[in-house]
Amino acid sequence: MSEDREQTTPGPTDPVARPALPRRAPTRTGSHRAPDADGPDEGELAAILHHLHTEL
Repeated sequence: MSEDREQTTPGPTDPVARPALPRRAPTRTGSHRAPDADGPDEGELAAILHHLHTEL
């Protein structure tokens, strides 16, 4: 699995060239919204819980 990731990088022998490692940091700050990659945020969870509570 790591071999596939290394093949997509410009320098597969350079571990610093991996672009997939720093992607999760911006999702926590909120500057980059990716709910599918990082899971639903608290607002979405609250809406889901409220909907389930009203359904039950």
